[in-house]
Amino acid sequence: MKLRNKLYIDFGLFLITAIIITAASLNMVSQFKNKMDEVVRDNYEEVRLANIVRYEISSTSRYLRDLILLDMDIVSIEKDIQNVEDSREKTFLALNDMDELVKSNETSKLVSKLNLLYDSFNDVQIEVETLVKEGRKDEAIELLVNVQKNRDEIYQVINQIVEIEEQVMHDTLEQTENSYRQSIRVFVTLIIFGVLIGLGVMFISMRKIAGDINKVTGVINSITSFDATDNLPRINITANDEIGQIAKAFNEMTGVLEEQIKQAKKYNKAIQEQSWLKSSVGEVSTMFQGVKNIEIFCYELITKITPIVGGKYGVIYMIEGEEEKKYLKKLAAYAFDGSQIDSRDFKLGEGLVGQCALENREIQLEQVPDNYIKITSGLGTASPKNILILPVKFNDQVLGVVEVASLDEFSTNHKEFLHRVLNIMGITINRIANHMQVEKLLKESQIFTEKLQTQSEELQLQQEEL
Repeated sequence: MKLRNKLYIDFGLFLITAIIITAASLNMVSQFKNKMDEVVRDNYEEVRLANIVRYEISSTSRYLRDLILLDMDIVSIEKDIQNVEDSREKTFLALNDMDELVKSNETSKLVSKLNLLYDSFNDVQIEVETLVKEGRKDEAIELLVNVQKNRDEIYQVINQIVEIEEQVMHDTLEQTENSYRQSIRVFVTLIIFGVLIGLGVMFISMRKIAGDINKVTGVINSITSFDATDNLPRINITANDEIGQIAKAFNEMTGVLEEQIKQAKKYNKAIQEQSWLKSSVGEVSTMFQGVKNIEIFCYELITKITPIVGGKYGVIYMIEGEEEKKYLKKLAAYAFDGSQIDSRDFKLGEGLVGQCALENREIQLEQVPDNYIKITSGLGTASPKNILILPVKFNDQVLGVVEVASLDEFSTNHKEFLHRVLNIMGITINRIANHMQVEKLLKESQIFTEKLQTQSEELQLQQEEL
C-alpha cells in the first residue's frame, strides 16, 4: 500500500478531530478579535483623539500666554504664532476624526458641543494673535481670561468623553474576557480529546516513516547553510513511495538550481567586469584633457593604469628620431629600476619592445624566466609572472610602446582595458604633439618677426647715416 493511502486511513479520524478543534478555535479567536478590534479601533481611538485635543489646546494656551506676558522680539512672536497655527491644525484634524468615529448618541452630542466650544476658543485666540501683532497687549490680556474660561469648558467636555469611552472599553473587555474563558474551557476539552486520538494514530503511522521524513527534512533544513559556491546536498532515499518521489524531485531541483547559480554568477561577473571596464576607462579618459606636455601625460598615465591592471612595473617608450634613425626612448615609468636594464633606449626591432613597435602587434610573456627583470620593494624582489607589451597607435601609425609586468596573470578584462586606454593614449599624444608643434612654429615665427624688425631698424639707421 502506498504511503498516501496509509496516510488517508491513519489520519482520517485525526483530520475530523482537527477540523472540529480548528473550527471551535477559529470561532473563539474571531469573536475575541472582533471585540478587541472594536475596542481598539473605535473607543480607544476616540480617547486618544480627545487627549490630542486636550494637549493641543493646552499648548495653544501656553503659546498665547507667552505672546501676551513675555517681552518677545518679532522673530519669537512669529515663531509662537506659527506654533499656535500648527496646534490649531492638529486640533481640527483630531476633531474631524472624532466626528467620523463616534457612534453613540451621548458621545455624538458631546463631540458636537466640543466642536462649538473649540470654534469659540479658536475665534478668541485669533483675536488675541491680531492684538499681539498690533502691539495691543493690554486688550489681549483681557481676552486671555476668556481663553482660559473656554479652555476649562473644553476640558470638562473632553473629560466626559474620555470617561464614557473608558467605561465602554471596560465593559467590552469584561464581556470579551468572559467569552474567552468559556471558549478556553471548550477548546481545552477538544484539545485533550483530539490529542488522545491523534497520538494513538500518529504513533502507529509515524514510527514507520519517521526515518525517511527525518532524512528529507534534515537535507532541506541544511541547504540554508550552503554557500552559493558549494554543491547543494542530495536526499539519499530509493523508496518507491511518495517520500521517494519527493526525494527524487528535490534532487532534480537542486541540480537545476546549481546550474542556475552558475549561470547567475557568470552573468553577474560579466556585468561587473563590463561596469569596471567602462568606469575605469572613463576615469582615465577624463584625467588628461588639459595636459599639454607629453612627458607629464605619459608619467601620469603609466602611474594610473599600472595598478589598475594589477601591474607592479610599467614603462612607456616613445618613438623619437627621423625615418631611418627612429628609436624608442623611455619617457615614463612606474616602479622602474634602472640598475637592472642596460639600455633605456631601443632601436626598432631590438628586443621585444623594439619588435613590438616594428611589427605593430601585442606581445605577451606568460612564463618569465627567473633571471628576467625583478619587481623591487622595500622588503625584497620578485620575478613577474606575466609581461604584456603593447603598441601605442594613431591611425595605424606606431607612436610608442607600453610594457607592463605583473606577479599575476593578466585577465581578459585587464587586456581590454589596456587596449581601450592605449587607443585614447594615441589620440591624446597626437593632440599634444600637434599642440606642441603649433607652439614651436609660433615661437619660431615670433623670433623670425623680431629678426626682421631688427634688420629693418638697422637698414633704416644705415639709410639715415647715408
